[in-house]
Amino acid sequence: MGFFFGLVAAFTVGFAAHRASICAVKAVAEVFTSRRVFVLVSFVKVSLWVFSLSFLFLAYFHAATQFRHWPITAVSVCGGLLLGIGAATNGACKFGTITRLGDGDVNFLATVASWPVGALVAKSLFATIMSASEPAVLANPSMFSDAALWTLTAGCVAWTGWQSVVIARGMVRFPSLAKNLLAPQYRLSAAAALLAIANLVLYSHSRFSCTAARQ
Repeated sequence: MGFFFGLVAAFTVGFAAHRASICAVKAVAEVFTSRRVFVLVSFVKVSLWVFSLSFLFLAYFHAATQFRHWPITAVSVCGGLLLGIGAATNGACKFGTITRLGDGDVNFLATVASWPVGALVAKSLFATIMSASEPAVLANPSMFSDAALWTLTAGCVAWTGWQSVVIARGMVRFPSLAKNLLAPQYRLSAAAALLAIANLVLYSHSRFSCTAARQ
């Protein structure tokens, strides 16, 4: 059952990204060509959705879970620059690649095939660095004071509630749920919410799988 939910969540990520045409390369290009930030704002919305849902879920259902992040190092900065150069050369980021591939552009199969190859090369070249690097503890929900916990909770609930109203108002344009789900173009707010929910499901699935494997 866990594998099924993980599969559905992974499909949802690709589907939402395709319907909203979310792409980091497209977002940067939009800023420089049209001076607009609509696609870039979608990444901010996804981040806020992910933080809000993850905070509420972890704080109230997994109080012992720690928020972790990978520290910024010279290697990670160089890797980020190399990723940006590769995405610009490719003409699409990971989301954009899947979207273009879903549209039938088989040329992007080469990009998808190169991902595991790149991972294996990185693992072989930087095995020592990767094994020595550990995620740093950013915060633990149980460490928050009651005032901070309630403040963050109120902010997360307010954000998700406001965006839910925005999404619901946008769905009025179609008379049925099926037509909304199969709409050729999604609003960025709706796509951001779907991506965040799918991310939380994938995180929960991977976390519980790792816990079960250790037991």
